[in-house]
Amino acid sequence: MQKALTAIAAVLLPSSAPAETGLAHPLPTVQPFRLDADSGCYRYTGTAGEFTGRFRAGSYVRVTMDDAERIPVMDAPDFQTGAPAFWFGPLPRTGSYSITFTPAYLIGTPGTVEICGRTMPPKTP
Repeated sequence: MQKALTAIAAVLLPSSAPAETGLAHPLPTVQPFRLDADSGCYRYTGTAGEFTGRFRAGSYVRVTMDDAERIPVMDAPDFQTGAPAFWFGPLPRTGSYSITFTPAYLIGTPGTVEICGRTMPPKTP
C-alpha cells in the first residue's frame, strides 16, 4: 500500500508543482550598469526590470524613466527635490545598489531608463 501511495505521489506532484509556483508577473531581467566617467550617467533601452551598480557612500542618484507610470524604487533613502526626476540619497554606504520600478505589470515591457550619480545634493526649489 505504501509503495502504491508513493507511486501516485510521484506521478501527481510534478504536474501540480509548477501551478503552485507560477508567478503573476515575470521576474525582472537584471541589467548590471556602470556610470559613464564623463557624463556620470548610464542610459538603457530595453526590457530589463532591475538595474544593479556600485555607488559611493554619500552619493545622490537620479533615475528618470520614459513612462510616467513607472516609479523607480531603490534600496536607499528618497531625496525630495520637486523636480520630475526621482532622486535617492545620500547613500549610506559604498557598495552595490539595486534599482527597479513599480507597477509590477510593466516589468518585461520595453522602456528607457537613465541613471545618474553625483556627489553633491541636487538643488531643491
